Amino acid sequence: MDAVARKTLFAHLVILVIISSACKAKPASEPTLTEPPLKSNPTAKPTLTPEPTSTPYPTLIPQVESNCPPGGWSQYTEEDGLADNWPRTMVVDQIGRVLVGYLIGDISLFHNGVWTSMPYTPGAPTYEINSIIPLDDGTLWVGTQGGQVALYRGGTWKMWTIQAEDQNTTVYSLEIAPDGRVWAATWNGIFQLQGDQWQPISKPVPEDFLFSGKTLFLDDEDGLWVGARRGLYYYKDGSWGPPAPGENGVQDVSDIEIDRFGNLWFSGPGGVLVFDGSTWTRVYPSGSQYDPGEIVSVNGIAFGPDERVWIADSEGVSVYENGVWQTVIPGVGSADIKLTGVEIDPWGAAWFTANEGVLCYNP
Repeated sequence: MDAVARKTLFAHLVILVIISSACKAKPASEPTLTEPPLKSNPTAKPTLTPEPTSTPYPTLIPQVESNCPPGGWSQYTEEDGLADNWPRTMVVDQIGRVLVGYLIGDISLFHNGVWTSMPYTPGAPTYEINSIIPLDDGTLWVGTQGGQVALYRGGTWKMWTIQAEDQNTTVYSLEIAPDGRVWAATWNGIFQLQGDQWQPISKPVPEDFLFSGKTLFLDDEDGLWVGARRGLYYYKDGSWGPPAPGENGVQDVSDIEIDRFGNLWFSGPGGVLVFDGSTWTRVYPSGSQYDPGEIVSVNGIAFGPDERVWIADSEGVSVYENGVWQTVIPGVGSADIKLTGVEIDPWGAAWFTANEGVLCYNP
């Protein structure tokens, strides 16, 4: 092969190498992906995830038994998972969950034997929870000392602040009608949520008088019973009915409940009174035990599935069964423990708020 032939062959080989390299290269239109450098942030914190055994909040996982262990009295404090040892309010819902509200705005939940605290999210109530109403779908309504009404649904909060005379009022109690209407009893009267605004309801006393509602109860006839600081009132179809006779001592009402016969029970500083639709009867203290000059502050009433009536008062716990009241001494806590409320769960266990946490009794 002469020199000319060798040069021609070499040139052909160079061309083939160039063509082969061009075929393996990526098209010019396809971008080259590069991994971005990691950003350094010394103040960043890891995202916390719940433990596998933690209970979601609020949870609708069915319970098969009471949260209160059988065999007598039990006591729960911060050491057991409560947010605080001074619960301000408590409610037990239809599936047995125990919800507890506190002075500093926390909410604790006891469900399937586990206490959890509601994680704080923007817009959550932060000040003195006075009322909690849980709905069957997991929704919560909360009323606070600072005039806040909060709705928890789907993991988020919606907040309103009720004002009267350009100042925040105090929300003592909430009531939810079957059709979704929401009522609030406040220091400055009764309000109803209409659209997205809280509207005041006319007062049963002169408008320039202070009217403080403390407790609400909506009956089957769509009538709203209002336990106020100075008496008991009834609101229906846009107007107020006659108040309860003052001589019955129905004032500063702390709780209103209805028994299976349709009788209404009212608690307050004068004890417990029952209204059967026409007649008022004092049932506690009764007979020779009643002293008009003595204040017996009954803080709550609850009815068990066994037809027993439980009350928490300034003296302790009393149970009404077969026409007789019996005093029950809590088997836990200190000798001077004070009970501030009572609820009964679907299994018949009695739950109490106290100045030493939460107590329950399950025989």
